[in-house]
Amino acid sequence: FDAGIISNTFGNTNITTGDYLEVAQLQVELGQVATPFEHRSYGEELDLCQRYYQKFDSRGTTGTATSSLYVQTTFHLLKEMRAAPAVSVDLPNRITQYNVIDVNATFTFQQVSNISTTRFNHLMSRSSGTALEENASYSWNSTNGNYDVVAEAEL
Repeated sequence: FDAGIISNTFGNTNITTGDYLEVAQLQVELGQVATPFEHRSYGEELDLCQRYYQKFDSRGTTGTATSSLYVQTTFHLLKEMRAAPAVSVDLPNRITQYNVIDVNATFTFQQVSNISTTRFNHLMSRSSGTALEENASYSWNSTNGNYDVVAEAEL
């Protein structure tokens, strides 16, 4: 912070304890040369942010049975990420069991795999109940709430 800049820009301005300074449309520059201010829409900012962070809700998740024991879902990222993200599954309330809709079976989260800048796979395994038909599509609900899947590609 350079008090001389404020003084030179706004005249003889004294900032003391308890005062506040409102700043709008701030653009930080590297070096001595200022460039024109970049006006971006909300959509442009969202697109840029989604290159680093995306969050998915489990509601309405549908996958394909890879065997009588496993269901795999491919999550297609909304925007290509800057790098292959770290993917985590947030299981609130210790959600461990999921009911497959229209099938008498219970599933447990297993792993996330095949992570790229545009998609990743999410695997569930049958822990009890009816065997699945291979290559058939299934949807599931949590027995005690939904969970979030988060993809982060931080710097």
